[in-house]
Amino acid sequence: MTIVLPTQATKAKSVNPRVLFIFSQTKVWKTEMALSLENNLVVDLESWTSYYEWMKFDVREYALQNKIWMKQAFWELVKSLKESKENWHQYDYITIDTATALEDIALELALELYKASPVWKNFTWTSVINLPNGAWYWWLREAFEKIYLQVRSLPKKCIIFLWHVKNSSITKNWEEISVRDINLTWKQKFIVCADSDAIWFLYRNPENNSQNIIEFWTDQSTTVSWSRSKHLSNAQFVLSEMIDWNLVTHWDKIFIPEEN
Repeated sequence: MTIVLPTQATKAKSVNPRVLFIFSQTKVWKTEMALSLENNLVVDLESWTSYYEWMKFDVREYALQNKIWMKQAFWELVKSLKESKENWHQYDYITIDTATALEDIALELALELYKASPVWKNFTWTSVINLPNGAWYWWLREAFEKIYLQVRSLPKKCIIFLWHVKNSSITKNWEEISVRDINLTWKQKFIVCADSDAIWFLYRNPENNSQNIIEFWTDQSTTVSWSRSKHLSNAQFVLSEMIDWNLVTHWDKIFIPEEN
């Protein structure tokens, strides 16, 4: 087979994000907004969705009902989603709520991977965190990446990860600055950020408490917030608002019509 190299600029094939990350403080309606997105399956890892009549799957509840570990419950869900994708239905969107809790499942898998490895020596602890010299970081990274790669290709249009925000600090010009960052351990954050198409910070409008604003830019107070999609690059707008006690979302500003 002969490779034909381009001699001029080629037209962009993608418009909307295919891997999307949303991070925010708690209680700003992240879950409610995700539930309102059409043909979006919300994978609930923290049992928040029991109050809502929407399309969701509560992994923790399933694990408790079947008396199995969260890891096993999650893998059974992934298997069902793959079978559904191949045979009868593929969701346009799948939301992991929250991906911060996904790291706890990765810890379970990390223990399984470590015990199956040649380096395992009469390991009696219940978590790889007990490994000496910070060796658990590597096993957690391997487990998290394995889970991440399994879920990212399941939806037709976009996989969405909801994260909690972590307040930390950096030093700039000899001055300590408070910053917002993704609450995720070490290299896991760099793995997912490098693979993402868009990362946004979601926050309550300080001038109107009934609105949530998203922003797609990085400044000295937000370490990760950006987008590959041109219509979202350096954008800031209201994504959701409470009108007459009903939550109104504006996902059409994120996922715009694409040419076939």
